[in-house]
Amino acid sequence: MRYRKAPLVSDIHYLLGSTLRDAENDRIGRVIGLNQYHARPILEVLWEESGSIERVDISVEQLDSLMEMARARSQAGSSSSDNSTADTEVEQDDGKLLRRA
Repeated sequence: MRYRKAPLVSDIHYLLGSTLRDAENDRIGRVIGLNQYHARPILEVLWEESGSIERVDISVEQLDSLMEMARARSQAGSSSSDNSTADTEVEQDDGKLLRRA
C-alpha cells in the first residue's frame, strides 16, 4: 500500500458537506468523505440527482486548492452573515471539471 507523501490533511471537517458542481455532467453533489491513503487523494461525493456515491480521484494540489477554499469559506462564515463565495474550479486529469459551489 502506498501512502501519500505530502502531509495528511487533518482539518477535513471544513471540506465535508461542501457542494461540488460537475459542469460536464450537469450535476451537483456533496463531499461526504476523503481517503488520503492512496497514491492520490480520493473524494467521496454524493450526487443529488442520482443519490449515488462516486469516488473522485484528485491530485494533492487539487485537494490543497479545495481545502484552501473550504477554510476561507469557514472563516468568512464566522465573521459575516453572508456565506457566499465565488466558485472554485478543479480540473481532473481526465479533463472533467469539478467546481466547488
